[in-house]
Amino acid sequence: MEIVEQSTDRLVLRRRQPAMTAALMIFTALSAVMTFNLALQGLARLGTLAGINLIAWLAWLSVAATLTVLGVFGVRVALAGMTCTLDRTLAQVMLRRARGLRLDVESWSIYAISRMEIETNLELRAVGVFLVLRDQTRIALASLPMLDQDAAESLRRTVNAFLHDG
Repeated sequence: MEIVEQSTDRLVLRRRQPAMTAALMIFTALSAVMTFNLALQGLARLGTLAGINLIAWLAWLSVAATLTVLGVFGVRVALAGMTCTLDRTLAQVMLRRARGLRLDVESWSIYAISRMEIETNLELRAVGVFLVLRDQTRIALASLPMLDQDAAESLRRTVNAFLHDG
C-alpha cells in the first residue's frame, strides 16, 4: 500500500500487487490453452466418444473452463487493486475496489473516520490495515506481509495526521 498523491486537501492510497497480477495472468493463459486444447482434442474424437468417456471429457472441459473464468476474475481484481481517497474539499473518503467484474465504490464522510489502525496477526505473519469509523466499525483496506510492518506504521501515522490536522 502506498501514497500516490498527497496534498493539504487530498490523500490517495493505492494497493496493487504486480507479482500477483503477473502470476494470475500466467495461470489464466495456461488455463485458456488447456481449455482450448481439451476442446479441440475432444471435438476431433467426438464421434468415438461414448458413455463414460464423453462424460469424462465434458467434466474436464468444464473444470478447465471454470479455471479460466476464475483466472479472468482474479486478473480483473488484481489489475484494479484498491484505491482509498481522503478528500477534505469534498469532505469524503472514497474506497474503490474490484468485486468480480464490477468496480465497487463506497464512500463515507471524512468526519465519520476516526483513525487508521494497524493490526498484527502473528499466526498468519500479516499486518491488517483498517480505517476505523467513529462508531468503531472497521473497514479493511489491505493485508500486508509482516515485512511491510514499518511501511504500514508510517502510512498509519501519515493518514492519522491528515485526518486530525484538518
